[in-house]
Amino acid sequence: MLLFISTIATTLALAHAELGRIDIRKLSPSDAGAYHTEGFEQLAERYSTKKPENPMELALDASEIAASFCPEGDHLCTANAYKATLNQFQSQGEPTEINYPSDFDDRIKSAMDETNTVIKSSVNRDVDDVVEELTQIQDKIEDMSDINTSHQVVGLSAVSVAIESTKLWNQVYNDESHPLHSMLGDRRLQDSVVSADFEAAVNAGLNAVNEDVLVLSVWPNIILAVVPAAYAASIRAAFLGGNTFWRPVEPPN
Repeated sequence: MLLFISTIATTLALAHAELGRIDIRKLSPSDAGAYHTEGFEQLAERYSTKKPENPMELALDASEIAASFCPEGDHLCTANAYKATLNQFQSQGEPTEINYPSDFDDRIKSAMDETNTVIKSSVNRDVDDVVEELTQIQDKIEDMSDINTSHQVVGLSAVSVAIESTKLWNQVYNDESHPLHSMLGDRRLQDSVVSADFEAAVNAGLNAVNEDVLVLSVWPNIILAVVPAAYAASIRAAFLGGNTFWRPVEPPN
């Protein structure tokens, strides 16, 4: 909890303002969810008058938005954002598993399992109740002591994405006037979209910890990895999921 108390004011400010590029000096793990939502707000604005003509155009737009969050001049972040987005689109909806390293904190792993259970049981439940349960998990992770900071950041950023994804897709699926509503694939898969989002966030965080030595000293690099992967996984699951032949239509004049 010591790491995150000082970031609460920053997080609240970000929640009420349009997000710009990520500033790692002010970044909080919970900002992963905020940037996830910002990405979809930008996508909705972009598609409010004209929908993409094909999935490739959608992938390129998503890549561009994800990369726009990278810190100014961070070319590695930009390249990784494009790579992570395109990798998700090329996955063809293949099932994913979360493979934790042997030394991963059992308390965080248990919290991730609990998060996944809440998501999968969210069908036909009040969205506020689901968000409250996820928020309680997030609070529990924040209060953990004697814990590997990188593992804690992975957990907090992933639950943050789950919270924002739950709220976002509840709105998109149920509001027929939402600019992204008409682009949805199988409308029965709302909880599956949130699950794909969450699992991509966890895996991206784990990969960042395992592969990038920089996270040992600069944990915000975990967030830089989580945001584009979760964002793209959510887009792919929502708009290309359900084995449907995707034909977005132009909005009526």
